[in-house]
Amino acid sequence: MHNVIERVTTSVLPARAAGLTGDGDIIAEHIWHTVDLFLDRSRVLADHVAAGKTAVVGLSYRLADGSVRLVTARGLPKEAATPGPARLNGREADDVLTRATNSTARHP
Repeated sequence: MHNVIERVTTSVLPARAAGLTGDGDIIAEHIWHTVDLFLDRSRVLADHVAAGKTAVVGLSYRLADGSVRLVTARGLPKEAATPGPARLNGREADDVLTRATNSTARHP
């Protein structure tokens, strides 16, 4: 449990120091930090993203209303990586991610 709290804290404390106070802003900062951490800690993943073979997508979701918001993406074409809200069911979300991944593979 300590490990989980420590990982979240490394995002929350800098977010608060930067003046972010809203839950949504702090959550988005944590998502950005987590995506960066994946790429920093995995050379294989970072190399695949750089080569256009895969992407890392950071999403924020609300279970209460089924909305999903793209916070950050690395390795997606610009048109596929426009941050913003969406309301998707599970199958639609799978389809979007599949299309984005296939699009990334075609556009290194």
